Amino acid sequence: AASSKWKKVFASTGLVVGKKWARAKETSAWENLMLSGKLPEFKFEVTPPLPEGLYLSTRTGAISGRPVAVADKQSYRVTVHNETGGSASCDICFAVNKQAPRSLYYEDASSAPTLFVGDPVSWFPTVIGSVTEFTSDPPLPSGVTLDRQMDTISGVPKEPTTMQKYTIVARNEVGSTSVVVGLEVKRPAPQQLAYRQTAFDYPVGCYMEINPVIDKEADAFDIQPALPPGLALDTTTGKISGMPTHSAPLSNYV
Repeated sequence: AASSKWKKVFASTGLVVGKKWARAKETSAWENLMLSGKLPEFKFEVTPPLPEGLYLSTRTGAISGRPVAVADKQSYRVTVHNETGGSASCDICFAVNKQAPRSLYYEDASSAPTLFVGDPVSWFPTVIGSVTEFTSDPPLPSGVTLDRQMDTISGVPKEPTTMQKYTIVARNEVGSTSVVVGLEVKRPAPQQLAYRQTAFDYPVGCYMEINPVIDKEADAFDIQPALPPGLALDTTTGKISGMPTHSAPLSNYV
């Protein structure tokens, strides 16, 4: 028959998938005694086999491991034998349950919460536990979506937005966890501005026009130093045009 210590150690319990678990702390004292040679050697066995990921130490009787799949509540009989042929048994009863997701976190959202119109984004979360669905409240900015199964925040932002807080929820049939993500969408800074000139000398009294080539949109243009008389910069489009009225030395303009 099982001793009172065994009954205490192997009380009915519920385990969680993926969570490390260990029982029978009292057996560590037995192991110390066995190693010291003060007790005969024990041999433990269990029937039926423990759920996948859990293991019984045949020497100490300790049950430990990390369950990898859900298992219904079931009784397991642990039997210990000694070298003289004696034995004792006890029943333990437990189930392996799916754990609610927890510790949802988007590292990219904390390090770079600003998105830019036209620039692709792909953020992957860190979360503990299995997730069947992700949701966002309010919906993410236009062009950016939250994959309800794959958990990624991805897409190409379409228009600027002010800073907004979004509550992302990860859930399964057991429970849920959430994280608040702050996002804003801005227009990207202009890049690689250039003027493709066909000539560097323009005759006085003749109309000329140079148009800019630029990556991304620009709101306004300016130039330094001032252009020669008769020429002007369109501050909206960046076009340089006009009819030079006086000669001017070759100069660089920014």
